[in-house]
Amino acid sequence: AYLTLCNAKDPWPLKATSDINKILSSDADYPFVKDYQAFAVMAVSCYENQTKLLNKAEHNSLKMNYESVIKLFKETQLLDGSFGNLHTTSLITQALISSGQEYEKNWKLNATIHYLLEQLASPHDIVGSSLTLPVLNAKSLADISKVNCTLNPRKNGYDNHASVMNDYTGPKMRVRYSLFLGDEKDVIHTIFLRVPENYTAYEVMKQAETEDAKYTFKNKKISDMMYVYQIGE
Repeated sequence: AYLTLCNAKDPWPLKATSDINKILSSDADYPFVKDYQAFAVMAVSCYENQTKLLNKAEHNSLKMNYESVIKLFKETQLLDGSFGNLHTTSLITQALISSGQEYEKNWKLNATIHYLLEQLASPHDIVGSSLTLPVLNAKSLADISKVNCTLNPRKNGYDNHASVMNDYTGPKMRVRYSLFLGDEKDVIHTIFLRVPENYTAYEVMKQAETEDAKYTFKNKKISDMMYVYQIGE
């Protein structure tokens, strides 16, 4: 969940650090623990890229557990290059890539890639494929946060408003913008947006318009006042 929040560029709740520390410091001998720890490492790597949280004194324990798990991952690599089964190997490799370990000499990335390719050539499930593909592209699930998903694919080129929003690094807030159609609210369209905290209602409408054509509107300025006289295509 915390990796998903980071990829969406949403702030973590106050309990996030405590939750992640519990996962990273776990010594439970269950096969799935390594998978959870790999997701936790990717979540921290993602958030570190955005906020540099590991440089803050209050996160010393998180930094220690994060680095300890990364070290443990590399020490548990098997002779065939794997870290267990296909799923676990893919997740741990993604975790190591997300934390900048792909060029380190104390583990064998090439052996891991060879193992993954062999596994993909054998019968496997779709989850195995989806977890392995990022590794084969030298990526991880933490890289989703670097993808601009705000652009409207129906428009040619980049929308100027969307580009400006993507470059904005100040504080943002989440806004729910709804259109109610019909006297009895027969149809309701709702979109959730993250916009600068000082955005006006008009600017929210402009942002919604770039996201979805349903929110296209027409306006006219009369005597220094902006009037919206049509909403929707």
